[in-house]
Amino acid sequence: MRTAKVALGRAKKPLSESEKLVKALDKGNKAKSEKDLEQGTSLKVENIYLPLNHLFNQAAKRAFERHVDQEFTERKVSYVTSLEREVIDEVRYFGSVAVGERKIFDAAQKVANQINFYCDKGFVTGQLCKLIMVQLATEPHQLERWAIVSYVALSPEGIAFLKSNPTKIEFEVGSVPFTSDDS
Repeated sequence: MRTAKVALGRAKKPLSESEKLVKALDKGNKAKSEKDLEQGTSLKVENIYLPLNHLFNQAAKRAFERHVDQEFTERKVSYVTSLEREVIDEVRYFGSVAVGERKIFDAAQKVANQINFYCDKGFVTGQLCKLIMVQLATEPHQLERWAIVSYVALSPEGIAFLKSNPTKIEFEVGSVPFTSDDS
């Protein structure tokens, strides 16, 4: 039977070198992920609220001052100085697809008009995303397409109104809105 001698003192040196390699690899991956964050995702998303904020009325701009972080948010409402109630606001998605660069403004205006309508009625309580433009995948022989979307929080009264009066501008999560010509 053969035996082998193992030098434990030498094992520490390669082990510490491997730990250094692992740390360097972790640093490299961290730097790579930070670089990826700086470059953004492969999805082409542009915030177009600033150049098109003139499409929104004062009620919408005031409602957009409150930013929400979740799809369902809790908000305190005061009816009288001593009476407070908590209500749950729900984020709804409004959007339109522009086919060709010339239709981007028209699609943004349709979305803004719908949000202005709800703001005038007092239904919009905040925003998750004011107005963004997402480039959609197209075939080489097709015109480029963009989805113009806005995510706004609606009060329970606004949700009830929206359910009783559906609109083509609203779309479900994970789906694509209608084109601006369809709505």
